[in-house]
Amino acid sequence: MVFILSFLNIQAQESTFQKQGNNITYSLKEGKLQVVVCSENIMQVKYTLADKFDTKESLIIEEKAFSKVPFEVKENLTEITITAKKITAKINKKTGAVAFFDLQGKPILKEVATGGKTISPNSFEGFQTQSISQKFESPSDEAIYGLGQHQDRMLNIKGQDLDLYQHNTEVYMPFFVSTKGYGLLWNNYSHTKFGNPDEIKAIPADKLFDKNQKSGGLDVAFFNDSEFKEKADNAKTTTTKLIIEKDNPIKGARYTGYILADKTGEYAFYSYSDGTLRLKINDVLVLDNWAPYANARDRNVINLEKGKKYKIEIEWQRYHKNNSLQLKWREPHAENETALWSAAGKEINYFVIAGESMDTLISGYRTLTGKATILPKWAMGFWQCKERYKTQDEILNVVREFRKRKIPLDIIVQDWQYWKEDQWGSATFEPSRYPNPTAMIDTLHQELNTKFMVSVWGKFYRNSDNFRELNEAGFLYPKPLAENLVDFLGYNFSYYDAFNPAARKMYWEQLNEKLYSKGADAWWMDASEPEMPDHGATPENMAHFMNPTFNGTGFANLNAYPLQHTKAVFEGQMGESPEKRVTILTRSAFAGQQKYSTIVWSGDIAGEWNNLKASIPAGLSFSMSGMPYWTTDTGGFWVKYKGGNQNPEYRELYTRWYQFSAFCPIFRAHGSNTEREIWHFGDENSETYKTQLKFNKLHYRLMPYIYTLNGMVNTNDYTMMRALVMDFPNDTKVFNIDNQYMFGPSILVCPVTDEAATKREIYLPKGATWVNFWTGETLQGGQTIMTPAPLDQLPLFIKAGSIVPFGPDLQYALEKNADPIELRIYTGANGSFSLYEDENTNNNYLKGKSSTIKFEWNEINKTLTIGDREGDFDGMLKDRIFNIVFVSKNQGIGELASAKIDKTVKYTGKSITIKN
Repeated sequence: MVFILSFLNIQAQESTFQKQGNNITYSLKEGKLQVVVCSENIMQVKYTLADKFDTKESLIIEEKAFSKVPFEVKENLTEITITAKKITAKINKKTGAVAFFDLQGKPILKEVATGGKTISPNSFEGFQTQSISQKFESPSDEAIYGLGQHQDRMLNIKGQDLDLYQHNTEVYMPFFVSTKGYGLLWNNYSHTKFGNPDEIKAIPADKLFDKNQKSGGLDVAFFNDSEFKEKADNAKTTTTKLIIEKDNPIKGARYTGYILADKTGEYAFYSYSDGTLRLKINDVLVLDNWAPYANARDRNVINLEKGKKYKIEIEWQRYHKNNSLQLKWREPHAENETALWSAAGKEINYFVIAGESMDTLISGYRTLTGKATILPKWAMGFWQCKERYKTQDEILNVVREFRKRKIPLDIIVQDWQYWKEDQWGSATFEPSRYPNPTAMIDTLHQELNTKFMVSVWGKFYRNSDNFRELNEAGFLYPKPLAENLVDFLGYNFSYYDAFNPAARKMYWEQLNEKLYSKGADAWWMDASEPEMPDHGATPENMAHFMNPTFNGTGFANLNAYPLQHTKAVFEGQMGESPEKRVTILTRSAFAGQQKYSTIVWSGDIAGEWNNLKASIPAGLSFSMSGMPYWTTDTGGFWVKYKGGNQNPEYRELYTRWYQFSAFCPIFRAHGSNTEREIWHFGDENSETYKTQLKFNKLHYRLMPYIYTLNGMVNTNDYTMMRALVMDFPNDTKVFNIDNQYMFGPSILVCPVTDEAATKREIYLPKGATWVNFWTGETLQGGQTIMTPAPLDQLPLFIKAGSIVPFGPDLQYALEKNADPIELRIYTGANGSFSLYEDENTNNNYLKGKSSTIKFEWNEINKTLTIGDREGDFDGMLKDRIFNIVFVSKNQGIGELASAKIDKTVKYTGKSITIKN
């Protein structure tokens, strides 16, 4: 009888949650928790201490992201279970901890057992708000990727600490993916940290010892020069502070002594420095970073043993008067939690996406924040840029030289200061140097078949009409003007408030009148963080100067500025020319920016081998954050090699970087200090010149493949530049490989990042057979090999089963149709490829004006099937030729068109099967 009564009590228990539409709300002892079913594989979690959840319209979430889908809610004494088709959430009724499960019921993400939710009072300059944080369990075998672009050679961010705000070389995207089958979008715009917010600390004094092993600090010598020759008059010989401020006149410093490890494990050392910083521990070089201006974090790890003292040496050299030094560390710690903290928020708010592949997770991110666009075909070509072309004649002559030498080119880029020096933001060509910009652009278009990109900023000096118009309307941030904030040229400036729709409209109208109407094809939106001040920006001083915004305080909206800024130009141009695709290059990005045709580049990185190494995981991390288009400053923005492009060491570095850039989503040259056109790196017979030309031409021959990837970004939510874990998730050896990647589904790219290297070690992922692009040699996956890498070769391997289309030799992307296509078949496994084509430059693809041709290779039957063409568009090639090449040793290899064609097929749009 007792059992029966208990059973009846359970059945009679009233629901403790409220269900309204897709929202399930549960009240805890403190606070309210809400789970929202967004789609069959996406749920949102919100937690607040207030009476109501925030209802303010999101800057990043699309209204159509939420769909009405069937789901089920069940409750027992301990938990509430919410089940949609492909994701389940379980709420612990006692703690409020939420756990997520996939379609098969396997756990993918769990908040820590206590719930892990913290909301604490916070304030900034009189603004009263709350900081928010959320902790999750993180199993030991989990790997995590994303949260934007980072320059510290780190791809897998599991267990690491990231300080997340927009600044030069660092881009924060609030999305990451996990090998456990989930993606997480953190719905907050303020300064954010991943990991333990307080974990990175100054090295304690009691861990530092001088040359006599006396505790309390290191021996230090300061110098009046950066070559360590002239010692400064300074009585201090030991110090506990590994900090030199930018206003300190010291030009060099050398710290020596010993460091004590009180735990065994991996110690991470962090440099927040510019100038040159070298750290050695027991003569092992741990950090070696040169950053002349952009104060970016560098990081490396070393294993130390408990109780041991290690010899330590730190050298710092000033490059510029504003350089500074700061060195910190993080001691070994357990990596069983993942945590997110944000400085300002009304509530904890995040989305969880379940999926069997990382492509599914990224597709979920784009469902929430907007579909990526297809860039115009010419954007897939080569971009020539430098800091900076100074006259109209220089631009035209550079492009004419490209055409004369038959070096493929699609875009020439005009960097900053084409305006009068005291009129930043005027968007006006200085007449003495650019007497007729409209004629210049017409010549580029009509005579030279080249597109024109121009640098525009959200920054304004007082002495321009655009400043006065924006200022009179109240659209400029007031504090930089009131406090006389000046930039490195000594001029007072401010940025416009891109959060204000009316300000965005006026900003576009200014660009339209002065640049777009003259024929500009594309936009370079530089320093889009916004950069206030212009050196050493911190979250606090950026929040101070961009306050207030139309959307609230700068403190709460800090990271979303680039999203709103690019929105101004995208929506402006689409309103002016709805038929024309938009192309925007920007230094910063935030969630949703992919829908504004945004490309992000690496920022003002330095031209060093270390920074080439760092660029690979930086681009991969950014791509795995849901943003498809990324590029780098080929050769680094700043160059420290004396003689620049005449220095053989820099020529080698630039050539290796150029090879890497040819296999980035956007292929672009840019930088300062030295000329960047390839003829400045040697004459036509030099190895560096010939190698750069070879990879430029290879890039253009691969245009049918590359443009298909561009189309897949929109049609399939695809990612072009792919960490190996995306395609080989069952091979745990690839989880931490940060110097190889897939470019599309077929090409394994292995950049050479060591000086004077003629070979490099490569891991071939298991689960596939691999074909050496240069030799046709076939190798089994799951092994590490040493492969030749002479300067004129970038190691490339093609996955067996791949079908790779090669187009004709081109001088620019739209020069001619991709006919004939050389179709290289890499046998050894079944495979397929769907060639995508459309009208190349307009937005008719959004109306279905495109076509695909599917190629399928059957390894058992040795047959290639070219399927029926699907779709059509104006100008489509109805009849075309495919030259079939079955790749083997000495056939179908390298960048040149194959001398021997196995089959020639005339294709009219109907299915054909070809037997090998």
